[in-house]
Amino acid sequence: MAAESKPNNDPFAFVPRPSIPTPNPFVFKTGDTRILITHNKERIEGEVSSHALCLASPVWEKFIFPPWNSNDAAETSDTAKPIDFSEDDSAALLTLFNIAHLRFHEVPACLPYKVLLQVAVLCDQYDCVNLVRPWLSETQWLKDSADEAVKTDQEQWLFIAWVFGLEDVFDQLATHLVQTIQVQGDGESWRSLTPMPPLIMESILSCRINLLASLLDIPYVLLNKYEAATDTIIHCIHRIGYCDLVIYASILRNLRLYALYPRLRPQDFAKTVNELAAVLESINIHQPPASDCLVHSSCCDTTFKSRVAEQLVNPSKPLLPFHHSHFQLLK
Repeated sequence: MAAESKPNNDPFAFVPRPSIPTPNPFVFKTGDTRILITHNKERIEGEVSSHALCLASPVWEKFIFPPWNSNDAAETSDTAKPIDFSEDDSAALLTLFNIAHLRFHEVPACLPYKVLLQVAVLCDQYDCVNLVRPWLSETQWLKDSADEAVKTDQEQWLFIAWVFGLEDVFDQLATHLVQTIQVQGDGESWRSLTPMPPLIMESILSCRINLLASLLDIPYVLLNKYEAATDTIIHCIHRIGYCDLVIYASILRNLRLYALYPRLRPQDFAKTVNELAAVLESINIHQPPASDCLVHSSCCDTTFKSRVAEQLVNPSKPLLPFHHSHFQLLK
């Protein structure tokens, strides 16, 4: 026999509990100015202090006291039109507002890459880098910045470094990208990546093309040399034409094996500079075996390793004088 169910003596058991409303983080105690924000995909209204915003940003000051407003009568918070921040990232905006309103306990000690990028965007847009300067240290927002900047899919650390004056990080990442980015076609997808500091992607792509050209020249110049060999032009130190044929065939076979022949233009190479360097370093050029006391080891280098290393050891820097001047102004 089934056990009898006990009666529920709670008179409110089936009465739904009222949900506790979540406080609006964009409403500040000293707020006297209405704002519009897109937060959690919803358009909401907040209230901030006009004095706090004026002290934090000259751009915000113009929002609150428009220099083009000819109306001498001051608008009250009830009649003034809300300031529209709905296009801005709400997490980044809230971080800036918390600092401006001295709500420091709400400011994260560390920021993930995407939020930090959006904070940089707003600091640049609203000219308020000084507002966040106490958090721009290696123990807080910029912790491990040199390592973070070179992680995959974090290329826009270039913009973070640009806004916050990190020239060493900017230089390191730009040089790193010369050797690690893949480019399809004319590289327009990289040039259109935003936000990015001016001219840097164009310079990175230009340096990349130059470095690819130098690397491709290593096998192609040697190939040209052996293609020019004739009965009278022999490169073998023993003057044996067969040696030239073996070396030429070996070079050609390796280039075909790695899809480097027919000859590629630098702009046609879609993979990274580092991948091309690795391919060239893996090539071994065969030579005729020693016979009749004739050794062919000096007829041609058997690898491209040393010449590849020469090209990579001191690549051209994508930083332009324009970029350097910008960082000097921030010091």
